[in-house]
Amino acid sequence: MNSTSPLQNFGTATVMRVSNVDRSLLEFDLSSIPGGSNVASADLRLCFTSILPLAIGRTHELNRVTGAWTESAVTWNNQPAGSAGAPVTYAVPLIALDCVHLDVTSGVQAWVGGAVNEGWRITDQNEASAPQVEYATREEPATGQRPLLTVTYVAATATPTATATPTPTATLTPTATATPTATPTPTATATPTATATATATATATATATTTPTPTPTATRTPTPTATPTPTPTPTPTPTPTATPTPTPTATATPTPTATGGGTVTFSANADTWAGSLQPATNHGTETTMLVGPQEYSYLQFDVSSISGGATVSSASLRLCRTNGSGGARTHELRPITSGWTESGLDWSNAPTAASSYDASMSVPSSVGCVTADVTTDVQAWIAGAGNWGWRIADTNPSPPQVDWATREDPSSSQRPSLSVTYTP
Repeated sequence: MNSTSPLQNFGTATVMRVSNVDRSLLEFDLSSIPGGSNVASADLRLCFTSILPLAIGRTHELNRVTGAWTESAVTWNNQPAGSAGAPVTYAVPLIALDCVHLDVTSGVQAWVGGAVNEGWRITDQNEASAPQVEYATREEPATGQRPLLTVTYVAATATPTATATPTPTATLTPTATATPTATPTPTATATPTATATATATATATATATTTPTPTPTATRTPTPTATPTPTPTPTPTPTPTATPTPTPTATATPTPTATGGGTVTFSANADTWAGSLQPATNHGTETTMLVGPQEYSYLQFDVSSISGGATVSSASLRLCRTNGSGGARTHELRPITSGWTESGLDWSNAPTAASSYDASMSVPSSVGCVTADVTTDVQAWIAGAGNWGWRIADTNPSPPQVDWATREDPSSSQRPSLSVTYTP
């Protein structure tokens, strides 16, 4: 959740942030642990993906949330209020990709004991001056960095209820007291000892009823439980979130003027970022692309709908800053000179870039959108130069981090766009 984008939801992002303007939420489903169980230990693992230098050693805390929220709908404006229990505190490590293990036994015990489980909120202990830190989310491509909760517990023993003490009442052995009736008639009633019919009544009739009844019950009950109800959980519903819907927006059909030229606005057909601290990680599906001390961003537009030989009178690139630290600064737009793909690029295989650049972007001091004149580069592409887009970097070798919206941003007005005015 971000206070500078109070209506924006970040539920599909691969990172969750903590800073002076960011808070994160995290929840685990514990319904498989029987209610009333005794939690011996609960360990929460959180992994960091990006840490600004000033954030090293700062104290972050986990607070149990008491208000309801959902991953796909929570924003800064509707974030859950209230917390319960003492917070769990810990120090931000020295480098990204490190993980911390936190003892959250008391919080998990409360939930297993019946308290409503709305998860945790992660914040800096001093939010007013907190540099940005990024944690991996459950959408992080590297499974070893996703949040993990390990719980050791002992289920409540339901055996006391099995003390079916009523069974002693089945000691109908007092019927044996019917034998004294044999003593009053010891004389002539010696022949009536053939009244062993009492023993006969207890014989075959009782045993006959016990044998048939168990066999039918043993056959029917197991087969229904074999109904594989778990198999319907093919929750590959996340796969639709690889929403390649932005690509249709690149309907690069120019709106020509009467003279045959015109102005056309393109949507990006590829954008991503790469970081030296995660050299093998691809960020092609994220809603932001980062530019910072260890991060470059990559951006490409397909302008092939403009015929070769056209004259570009103007070309304007529009980008929107969504977050980050530091004030106004300058980013360079350096043409890329080799191929790359949004889903395959990472730091270790990043494409090469030109030795110089003609276009630059004035970064706003806070959240907002800006444009850059990229006429020279677009004219070259239309004239036949290889178009692999731009690499975006800060002109300062040790800059603070800036986040730009990508074509996956939920708000279409924030996504990168390229407006080209040309004549045939």
